[in-house]
Amino acid sequence: MKIKLVYSLLTVFIIAAVASTSCKKYADPPPYFEDDLDTTSGTTSRRVLLIGIDGAVSSEIKAIAPPTITAMLSHSKYQWDAVTDEVSTDAASWKTLVSGVSYSRHKILDSTFIYSPPAGDDTHGGAPAFFPSMFSYILSSASKNNMRTSFISSWPTLVERVVPEVLDPVITTGDQGVKDSAITRIKNNNPEFMVLHFNSPSIAGKAGGFTQANTGYKDAITKIDGYIGEIMTALKARPEYNKNEEWLVIVTNTHGGIDESYGGTTPDETTGFMLHFNERFGSVEFTKEGSFISPLLTGNQGSAIKAILSDPNAYNPGSAPTTIELKVRGSKAAGSYPPFFTKSRNNLVVEVYLLVHLVLDSYAGQITAAGIWK
Repeated sequence: MKIKLVYSLLTVFIIAAVASTSCKKYADPPPYFEDDLDTTSGTTSRRVLLIGIDGAVSSEIKAIAPPTITAMLSHSKYQWDAVTDEVSTDAASWKTLVSGVSYSRHKILDSTFIYSPPAGDDTHGGAPAFFPSMFSYILSSASKNNMRTSFISSWPTLVERVVPEVLDPVITTGDQGVKDSAITRIKNNNPEFMVLHFNSPSIAGKAGGFTQANTGYKDAITKIDGYIGEIMTALKARPEYNKNEEWLVIVTNTHGGIDESYGGTTPDETTGFMLHFNERFGSVEFTKEGSFISPLLTGNQGSAIKAILSDPNAYNPGSAPTTIELKVRGSKAAGSYPPFFTKSRNNLVVEVYLLVHLVLDSYAGQITAAGIWK
């Protein structure tokens, strides 16, 4: 089964990893099982290292094939065509990454990390809801509120305004400072959850282009890869590494870039790569190739067009477990109704019950999507 990863679920994945005290075996497609640590003694400690890289264009990383990241793939679940977010500014990307909420909800756009209504909007209309970072949820956990957390970055505003709940906030000078601070803590402290922020590829891309043809950009990618190699060496040197400490290492870009800019919505800016590394993982690439089908729904009322798949065999579940994801995007037309199914009574929108109804016909071996009015 091929799966399309959802970038905003990364936060949920991290919290689940650090909060769990025992685990089942990891199932892979094609089916096989990987060895787990012995958790019978109750001493196994699950830990997370998350490395975020600004400006790392997924296709360029894949083409450059930096040695450390390439070597990690043999023990990783990874993807080259994930989606970061609909907006690729630094602030929007990092707010999405640490909160698990997309820009469409948090509305943080610029580097102040403060909401500003778009030009022409009602300035008294109210700000969007506040969405805390994953560290807030760790602090509110009944069993993990004393977790040793670190966030290391050369961007003071990011550290101070987005992750104020972190136990060990570290502001450094440059990416080398991030690497050095991380290694110091890995060697001398006892970290349980660390987040590292590297941004030199973004700087190099803006200076000469987000492409390996730009020597400065390629060198920046290669240097960060070397930093990751040094960090992994220090991690693996911990006496309990892969024994009583089970580490999940996540490497991901926060956004890409195009030409000499970023912040927009083009695929080069919003396509993400991510890898989830663990010594006991087998290598599996998640891809949307062959499984991404996008039916178009148009019209309204009597002229509405239902979702009709071009491939009659698409989403055939057979006899195996199947995961299906639906993502809906719509544009509001003229009038007062939202872009999906509603019903009005006395000129008031009453309720939206069900957007899409999936009917699984095991005999026909297909799934039909139809809009349901309630």
